[in-house]
Amino acid sequence: MRFLKSGFGLAKKAKSKPKAAPAKAKPKSALDGLLIGLADAARLIGKSETHVLTLVSENFLKRAGRGQYRPQDVAQAALKFRESEDRRSSQTEERRRIEAARANTEEIKFAQAAGQLYDADDVEAVFSDILGSLRFELSGVPAASTRDLTVRASIEKHLNGAIDRCQNKFAEAEQALRAGEEVVLDGESE
Repeated sequence: MRFLKSGFGLAKKAKSKPKAAPAKAKPKSALDGLLIGLADAARLIGKSETHVLTLVSENFLKRAGRGQYRPQDVAQAALKFRESEDRRSSQTEERRRIEAARANTEEIKFAQAAGQLYDADDVEAVFSDILGSLRFELSGVPAASTRDLTVRASIEKHLNGAIDRCQNKFAEAEQALRAGEEVVLDGESE
């Protein structure tokens, strides 16, 4: 027990610092101190001896001695190598997608420049204009064909029906094309 002198000559008991508990040693694993050879390291991770040597050459695995490895190091190196392979493959896949998108954009630009690709709104306007002109021109056919009003009415009815069916086909084709679907033309089977 230690005593301190106070300013009045009285001794006081010194507060003692609590002693730290002795450091506990890590529990020993059954693998601690165990070394295995190249063939056993390969069997441990289910790969070839060449793969283990690749892990060493790419600094994923350190040798514990000449041709000797610690089993826990072999397992960790195999996991780290696999994680790096997954990362590299996902980066490669992303790079391929970007390159494909760029190539597609370039193909579209070249097709437009070569006059092989047209804006859907422009095509729709042209077809609407042509169909309107056709309807106007055909509207005079019944009157020019006959003076009989019942026959004329029948011809007008059939012409208007045909034009309406064509107009509906244009609308359906436009909707399918804008949705990216295939358009089935007359005479084609799906």
